[in-house]
Amino acid sequence: MDGQLILVICVIAVALVFDFLNGFHDAANSIATVVSTRVLSPRAAVLLAACCNFSAAFLLETKVASTIGHDIVHAQFVDPYLVMFGLLGAIVWNLITWWLGLPSSSSHALIGKDPTRIDRIAAYAARYAAKNVVAAQLAEECEIQLSYSIGLSRPVSIQVETFGTGIVPDDDLKLLVERHFDFRMAGILRQFNLRHLPAKAKGSFYQRLAAYGHFGREDLELPWEDTDKAQLLRDVARRP
Repeated sequence: MDGQLILVICVIAVALVFDFLNGFHDAANSIATVVSTRVLSPRAAVLLAACCNFSAAFLLETKVASTIGHDIVHAQFVDPYLVMFGLLGAIVWNLITWWLGLPSSSSHALIGKDPTRIDRIAAYAARYAAKNVVAAQLAEECEIQLSYSIGLSRPVSIQVETFGTGIVPDDDLKLLVERHFDFRMAGILRQFNLRHLPAKAKGSFYQRLAAYGHFGREDLELPWEDTDKAQLLRDVARRP
C-alpha cells in the first residue's frame, strides 16, 4: 500500500478519535445546555449533535475552516503531517484537561468576531474577575465558572474555585465576585468596550487575537487583563 495513502488513513483515524474526545468538551457543553433548559430530551439532543457534526462535513465542506483560517493559515504549508500533529495536540489537550477536571473548549468557544456571543465574552469576564482575585492576594489560584440560560441576562450559576489556596472561603469569594463584577452581556460589553475595540485597533483587533491566545497577552492592551479592581476586593475582604 502506498505510504501516502497509509498516512491519510492514519489522519482520518486520528480525526475520528479527536471527534470522540471532543465530546468531553464542546459537544457535551452544547448538549448539556439544551437538556438542562428542557428544550430537548437527552436522546434528541445527542442525536441532533451527532447529525449536525457529520452532516456539516458534506453540507458546509471546508467553508468554516476557510473563514477561520483566512489570513492566518497558509494553505501551501498544510500537509497531512501538519494535520496529524495538530489533531494529536488537540487530543492531548482534551485528555489532560479532562483528567485534571479543567473546564475548557477544544475547538470553537473563542472563534468568531461577534462580541455578543456570551460564551466568548463570558470567558473574558471570568478571566478578568479571577485575575483580580489573585492580584488582590485573596488566592494564589482562582478559577471562575459561569453558566447562562436562554432568556436570562445574569448567570444562573457562578462558581469560584481556588484549589485550597484562598485566604477566605470560596463561598465568600463567590459573593464578593457577584457583588463587584457585572456578568450580564451588556455589562461585559460596556466594561471592556468590546463594540469599539476593533475601530481603536484600526480593524486588526480580532485578527491579532486569532493567534497566540486571548489571555496572558503582554503584547496587546486587553481590558480583561487589567487588575484595576484588586485593591477594592482586598479592602472589602478585610472588612469584618
